[in-house]
Amino acid sequence: MTTIVSLKPLEAAYNRQSWQWLESEHPEIADALIAVVKSGATPDDVRRFTMRYTGRAPLAARVEQAAAHLLAEERKP
Repeated sequence: MTTIVSLKPLEAAYNRQSWQWLESEHPEIADALIAVVKSGATPDDVRRFTMRYTGRAPLAARVEQAAAHLLAEERKP
């Protein structure tokens, strides 16, 4: 028998931490990310664009997680 463990709280914490880092270290990118997420960009869209435009995998991972955080916050009641 397999036990299924939810890692959603950890995922949410990583996403929130990436958002906080982006706000603190790169506020202009954070502001732009808010705009593109509001216009309908997905976390995957943001990651792919960032990789294609900058070639910086660590930044692409951070903005993807930050975008996921913003979307989760939008969906909260």
